[in-house]
Amino acid sequence: MSSRVGLVANVGPRLASAAGIHIEDFIVDCRFMNDVCNLSQLFVKTFDSYYYNCFTFQPQMVLKSRATRLSGVEYGLSLLLFLGLYIPRVTLEPPFNFRL
Repeated sequence: MSSRVGLVANVGPRLASAAGIHIEDFIVDCRFMNDVCNLSQLFVKTFDSYYYNCFTFQPQMVLKSRATRLSGVEYGLSLLLFLGLYIPRVTLEPPFNFRL
């Protein structure tokens, strides 16, 4: 058992989640469909005993309110993430899983 999983076992997921990164500190900038994201509307937080706070993109609320779905890079999801360290280049490839 890793020390982080052991910590969760000892203090519980609620306290460990409170100590984990908050979405406002992790997602520095977010744009979806050429608009600034409402983080609380577009992301759902889940807790993992190894990774702690995880955020899942949920575009359904925005897509329901739009009459059309436009194509093009400017209408996709654009994120600027704070990783706590410098990584010169990160390339996301399907299935778009990102873990450090």
